[in-house]
Formats: sequence, structure tokens, C-alpha cells
Amino acid sequence: MIKRLKYSKKPYWIAIEGTDGVGKTSLTREITFSLKSQHIGKECILLNEFSSSPIGQVLSKIIEEKTFFMLGDGEHYPISETLALCSDYIFQVEKIMREKRAKDYLVSDRGILSFLVYQGIRLRDSYGRSFKWNDWMNSIFAPIPKPDLTICITSPVDQIRRRLEKRGDIVTTNNLKAIVDFQEEFLKILRNQDPNSYMIVENLDGKLNEVSKLTVSKILTLSK
Repeated sequence: MIKRLKYSKKPYWIAIEGTDGVGKTSLTREITFSLKSQHIGKECILLNEFSSSPIGQVLSKIIEEKTFFMLGDGEHYPISETLALCSDYIFQVEKIMREKRAKDYLVSDRGILSFLVYQGIRLRDSYGRSFKWNDWMNSIFAPIPKPDLTICITSPVDQIRRRLEKRGDIVTTNNLKAIVDFQEEFLKILRNQDPNSYMIVENLDGKLNEVSKLTVSKILTLSK
């Protein structure tokens, strides 16, 4: 059995999860601002999608050029791509856990759950379901701490479409079907977790401030 590494100064980790277009980045900003303004002397650290390390810079450049992450020239290699993404993510977590204080907050725009959803579906579609892909990914993440609280945001698909189109994304019927599948997978995985380790909130148009207040209240209650 792989033992999880122990960090004596581990900050309280909040992972914001959900599909594209539900408001993750906006909520991450709102939560970070609220925690910073309410708790003088506490640092609120953001865990970015990619690190500033050489690996993170390469991954970011690939996605910028190709839109979808792939290591091959026009062809996916899902196992290798999953390992590359996991490596950069784990690097960030290791670095933060070594340097930050126990009283600090860590907020991540996406977390381990996104790997299980997005990479899990990609791996199963590519190689079938005979291998337990999510168990494999969980074993990769096993040595590092898990988020203390996962906040999963959902939204009606028509509102997701409008938000994506507003930011300039091309939205197709297949895109929306994939988003619905991803959203269902997020909820399916979460409902098998400890109820105290996550909360599911619906972000309707014009309700971001209410969602932010609700989530910050939950964070402050659980992180005491």
C-alpha cells in the first residue's frame, strides 16, 4: 500500500471543479478575494492549471497551439498525456505543501477530480473499460495530499452554451453532449465520497455572488 506523504504545514485546500462554462474561474477569484479580505495574516495561494516549471511551460504551449492537449502530431496518446499532466500538477502540489503554512488557504481551479473525469473518460474511450483507469490515476496521486474540500459547480446546459459563446468558443451539439456527460461523471464520482469532503452548487446566471457567499461560509466553517 502506498502511504500518503505527511506535511506538517499543509494549508487548507479548496478545489473548484466542474465543466467548462460553469463559472469555475470566476468563483475561484471571488473565493480568493473573500478569504484574503476576511483573514488578515492568512495567505491565499492559487494553484494554476500549469506550473511555471519547464514541464508546465511546454504543456501550456502545446495547448495554446493545438487547443486540445496532445503529444503526437494530430494524434492522441492518452496514457502518456495523462502522465505528463499528472506530473506537472503533482509538482505544483509538492512545492506548495513544502513552502506554505498550515493556517494558509490553497485554492485550485480544478483538482484531482478533473483528472478522474476528463482523463478517465478519454482513457476508457481509447482503451476500453477492462482496466480500472481511475484506480490507476488514484494510485498516481496517492502520495500527495487530497483537497480538504471539493466544490463542484453545475449549471444548466443552455446557460453553459451562452457563456461559452460569449467568450468566443465555437459550441456544437457534440460539445454540449460531452459537457453533459462530463457533468454527470463529476456528480457520479462525488456521490461516492465522504459527504463532508465536497459540496455541489448550481451557478445560475446572475447568482455568482450568492454562490460565492455560500461556498465561503462552508469553507470558514470546515477550516476552523
